[in-house]
Amino acid sequence: LLPAKQVILGDLEDLEIGAAAANCDLLITHSHGRQAAEKLNKPLLRIGFPVFDRIGNAHRRMVGYRGTMDFIFEIANLMMEQIVHHHPGDWPLTPEAAAAAASSAGAGCCGAPLTPTTLAEASA
Repeated sequence: LLPAKQVILGDLEDLEIGAAAANCDLLITHSHGRQAAEKLNKPLLRIGFPVFDRIGNAHRRMVGYRGTMDFIFEIANLMMEQIVHHHPGDWPLTPEAAAAAASSAGAGCCGAPLTPTTLAEASA
């Protein structure tokens, strides 16, 4: 048995309320949990029955070494999808970031020194 502080028997509404109260990072439930995940803006790992909105779900490895490894990778990939990535529109660098880049980068193209001004001109 897994030690647990609390065990709650309930339905998906209880899961949604508990997940919101605990500010969870990830919902793990079947396909019907997608509405709760959307409301809470949390990633959803579909597991159990029914999983009707994923192709090949019945063929997923879920036990043993490979099943555990696949499970951990799937959770890690879901969490990585939540990371905010930079986009081309996030540039040019702020003057502070340009100064930090210039001080750590050394010489620029063709031996020209990198300065906040030359970095700003290059990103314009």
